[in-house]
Amino acid sequence: MTSTAQQPTPRATSLRFEIGPALLDVAGGDEILARRLVRRMDPLRPLPFADGAPDVVIERARGATRPTFVDVQNPARDGTTTASDGAALYLLFGDEWCSIPAPWKRGSSTVRCSEEFPTGMLIGQIVRPAMQLSMPKHRACAIHAAAVAFEDRGVAIAGWSESGKTETALALAEAGAAFVSDKWTPVAADGRISPFPINVGIRRWVLPYLPRLRRSLPAVARAQLGVAGAIGWLVRPLNPLAGRDGAAGLVSEAASRVTALADRASVRPSELRRIYGGARRDGGPRLQVLVLLQTAPANDVVVDTAEPMFAARRVAETNAYERQDFFNLHARARYALAIAEDPRRTSRTAEERLLVDLLADVEILNVVAPFPTDPRRVADAIMRHLVS
Repeated sequence: MTSTAQQPTPRATSLRFEIGPALLDVAGGDEILARRLVRRMDPLRPLPFADGAPDVVIERARGATRPTFVDVQNPARDGTTTASDGAALYLLFGDEWCSIPAPWKRGSSTVRCSEEFPTGMLIGQIVRPAMQLSMPKHRACAIHAAAVAFEDRGVAIAGWSESGKTETALALAEAGAAFVSDKWTPVAADGRISPFPINVGIRRWVLPYLPRLRRSLPAVARAQLGVAGAIGWLVRPLNPLAGRDGAAGLVSEAASRVTALADRASVRPSELRRIYGGARRDGGPRLQVLVLLQTAPANDVVVDTAEPMFAARRVAETNAYERQDFFNLHARARYALAIAEDPRRTSRTAEERLLVDLLADVEILNVVAPFPTDPRRVADAIMRHLVS
């Protein structure tokens, strides 16, 4: 969505990361952003060399004047404000602003933002989905899945949100697998998988089933769970109100949501790699097994095989759903700039076609299981199939 006038001329960069096959650059000289970005790119490290054209470039407009906006889109049930200067769309945060890229287009996409635009919003809402959506240009795809590796044999665990992907991956790691990634896993054109930089959410209830993780949980994560436990104790008197109508019921429901969100700890991928080990082979392990988790009320864990087309459709759909906030920004751009293209539809279709090829030689397991449940049950069922 960045206009031609805003495209930076090629120049030296101070920082570059490789996320799957895609390259991310921070335009030279912004040391503050560079330090913040290094923390958020865990477990990735900056590249020592900067060969090749970047897919996404972050450029802080230090000292630049705010763009002249001709159209503002106020919050529409989502708390988001955007604005257009007639050529590009910007996400606004108070007086701060950030341009919205179109990463599926040819060439590099520049994300241009004001100096104080929040780094968390920049990375979470814009850069991460932009990097994912640039991967098909490399015949690769970031799939909404956790992943582990048994030596060079990569296993990805996909499924709808809150279906047990993280818990199953951690249970497989407890059984001897190396940790690769959580939530998103890039799959390259040659089938190799690699980490995606995003922290792992560890729920309190799963720790009794994961003794290695429980013993080695970082101190910060323990503190987060301690705070969550205190919040749960404080709101416990509100639980009897949960079934009531009116204000009391709303207060109880809100308190329950806060407790559920707080009762998990954020763990850096590098910390999990220290606990379980990480895939060390050059180029990464090859994806050989894709597990599709399906949640069902029955208590049994059932494993069956599925076809690549079935898996491609499911994965492409959940990919698109998980990026809906980014696509919602582009829906605003379509309105503001009278753009006919629907990137959600075109990207989903392109990824489905690509995934059919990427999964052609991958074993697909459809695993039906309850959630929440002891993740070792799900991991054991998968392991029995892997060794059979």
